[in-house]
Amino acid sequence: MGFLVPTVAAALLALPAWYLHLVYHSYRSAKATGLPIVFNPWSPASPVAYLLSRFFHRLASRLGLGAWLRFAYYGWEVQERERPFLEMGVPAFVIVSPGRNWLYLADPGTVAAVYAAERRGEITRPAEDIDILDVFGPNITSVRRCPRVRCCSCRLTRPRRPRATTGSACGAARPPRSTR
Repeated sequence: MGFLVPTVAAALLALPAWYLHLVYHSYRSAKATGLPIVFNPWSPASPVAYLLSRFFHRLASRLGLGAWLRFAYYGWEVQERERPFLEMGVPAFVIVSPGRNWLYLADPGTVAAVYAAERRGEITRPAEDIDILDVFGPNITSVRRCPRVRCCSCRLTRPRRPRATTGSACGAARPPRSTR
């Protein structure tokens, strides 16, 4: 029993320190972009945020603090639309959260440039965002993480044909099979 109180006290001190550490590092990386910064008290990708953010936003709105959680509930983009961009007077801004930063763009040319850079391999999507799509195995969206991208993408997009014994459908060398 003597060790329980100091352990709980240390945990209660460590959690806010860890949270502030994450927010500080997210803020530093967002500051480097030079874009306007909006703070979000929790990460929008968090399962807890999916469940509770709407409740907290309604509660804060009733208490007159709705502007503080304006961008902190799931689906705010649908209701706000272009209003934040017009109010800030910029075509882009960054939402800083403890988990990661979120970049929001309103300029179609910039969005097209981001997608083109992703296709060229200069920008990659986070693996945790793509893992959701692997429920039924690799698909055309999640194949970019495969070390044999060309082989997998050919297998997913071409019609099935009999395979050669020495290589894959697209001619890439297959890794050796295990003998288990």
